[in-house]
Amino acid sequence: MSAPAEDLERLVDEGELLYYSMARELGVLPPELIERLKEERLELPTFRDGYDPWYSTALRVVSRALPDRLDDFVAQYKNDKRRQIDYLTYTISDYLLDLKTTRGEAIIVDARAGLPKMQRQVEIVKAARQCFASWLLNVEQLLRADLLDAQLEAAAGLLKQGLLRGAGAIGGVVLAQHLGHVCAAHGLRVRRKSPPIAELNESLKDGGVLATPQWRLVQHLADLRALCDQKGEREPTKEDVTELLAGVAKLIKTVS
Repeated sequence: MSAPAEDLERLVDEGELLYYSMARELGVLPPELIERLKEERLELPTFRDGYDPWYSTALRVVSRALPDRLDDFVAQYKNDKRRQIDYLTYTISDYLLDLKTTRGEAIIVDARAGLPKMQRQVEIVKAARQCFASWLLNVEQLLRADLLDAQLEAAAGLLKQGLLRGAGAIGGVVLAQHLGHVCAAHGLRVRRKSPPIAELNESLKDGGVLATPQWRLVQHLADLRALCDQKGEREPTKEDVTELLAGVAKLIKTVS
């Protein structure tokens, strides 16, 4: 089963191909576009066969993802409130009927008026796609924040039990996960698949994401994490781990 985002992408692609199909029927498809379609081996659908299924699906998508544009979307297909048929009120349903209006021998409006209506519908579906993508991004960010919070809560639970090294290790993992996500979000490359906190910190500083105080904070938190991970000159204290978890929680909220 395909993902909703993939279905939306396919819906936009199908709408654009229908637009090209209408343009071809009207004899206004640019030669260079015809050539490109041949090179990409894209076969245009027959507009009258492909439009109704596309419209039915697109209508549901727009009604859910972009309800404030639904009336506009429908009006491009059919306008029951119009008093006359002219270029502005001509709809895609008129195009499907090959409708045209004349005054004497002069043509007032014909099928060519349907092309901008189809273009508008495709643009509305594109806007719905963008709205859905933004919604997915927000959901992803919320889920990720909830996961990190849950991990920090688990670390706090270990801290209360006196399991200082375990609590500090989890705090360090959360810090590395968050810094790695921020690097990816800003398109910053790191050399290793699972880079240490210090490398992530330097990348974020060099990329202008972290100010010097934040960079120093991460350095300090990395030192506290190392204290918990490695046996050295001294054992980590409750205060060390408390400071580590508080600093990680602060960074998650302030650096993105």
